[in-house]
Amino acid sequence: MKQLLENALQFQTTASRVLEEMFGLQRVETAEPVETPSVITDKTFIISIYYTGTVYGEYQLALDEVTAAQILGMSEPIDDSNRDSVREQISDAFSEILNMIVGECLVQLQTTYAKLTLTPPRVFFGKIRYPKFRTAKSVLTTPFGTVECHFCLDLMRLDLATSYNDALNSLLEVNSKLKQANQHLAEQQAQLVHSEKMASVGMLASGIAHEINNPLFFVESNLTTLTDYVGIIDSMIELYRTMYATLESKSPQLAETIVEIRSQSEEQEIEFVLEDIARKAKNRKSSSS
Repeated sequence: MKQLLENALQFQTTASRVLEEMFGLQRVETAEPVETPSVITDKTFIISIYYTGTVYGEYQLALDEVTAAQILGMSEPIDDSNRDSVREQISDAFSEILNMIVGECLVQLQTTYAKLTLTPPRVFFGKIRYPKFRTAKSVLTTPFGTVECHFCLDLMRLDLATSYNDALNSLLEVNSKLKQANQHLAEQQAQLVHSEKMASVGMLASGIAHEINNPLFFVESNLTTLTDYVGIIDSMIELYRTMYATLESKSPQLAETIVEIRSQSEEQEIEFVLEDIARKAKNRKSSSS
């Protein structure tokens, strides 16, 4: 709103000075610009110049045809016989006047909004209706009637380079967010793959442990039986030894056979085998418990 009213005041001041200098008008009174929702006027002669660039807007003078003619020094009444000629003269004159005014005002406007260009003046006769548009209105009071100064400002960006940069920055921001989202998805996927691998390793380890435990359990469960069997074998061998001694004393004929049996027993280390089996079975039982 501040920019709108400041530029409207500049428009009013410049218009007042140009009218005084060009036509020698005296006592041109001005009023403070006020903001309006649109161009609202009951004047029938309107001259307009549009400006475009980084912003869009309009400079506009609105007055009656009779007031315009009298400011130009045309004293004859306006009727059907001269209306077209009068309109042509006031259109040319006030188009030039508005060109001069806007040329000065644009210097100030471009300090805030760069890269502005102007369109040729447009002239309207009769009532016109404008859509809603940010506008500031000020009134110049001359000895011949009032002249309205309307300044319109739209902050919509029209500059192609600015629009391109805005669009590019927006795309870069979206691309950055997509990269972050993609990286997050890749991390989640890696975590899922790792979890699947660990689950597979766990299942494999469980299966291997089961396959190892089965034979170990079989061996473990048969150690007691093996220990019992060793005890039986040991007691039987002891009986055989007693029988050898008895037979050897009563039957000299069997002495050679008994000697051979003893020799084989010593050669095969039967005593050691029995003791070693019993010791290992005992140690395995102790470690498992």
